[in-house]
Amino acid sequence: MMELQKRQTLETCDRFQKHLEMSIEIIKQALSNLPDQFETENSVLASTESFFTKSKPNIKPPIVSSQDQMMCDIVDSM
Repeated sequence: MMELQKRQTLETCDRFQKHLEMSIEIIKQALSNLPDQFETENSVLASTESFFTKSKPNIKPPIVSSQDQMMCDIVDSM
């Protein structure tokens, strides 16, 4: 059961990361498609560049002790 929850949590994290990346790409594309007349007034847009250049967080699965793994196996077999 705990293994199932762990797997579901990791899958949810992966899906969220994909949606976040897609959203960032859509925003980048929308910003690049703005007309040139807005280039002189984009002081607000310049501050968002740091958001797009941040590195992706490393998502590591949690470390499971042997006792926890054994308990998970017992509960899963029920």
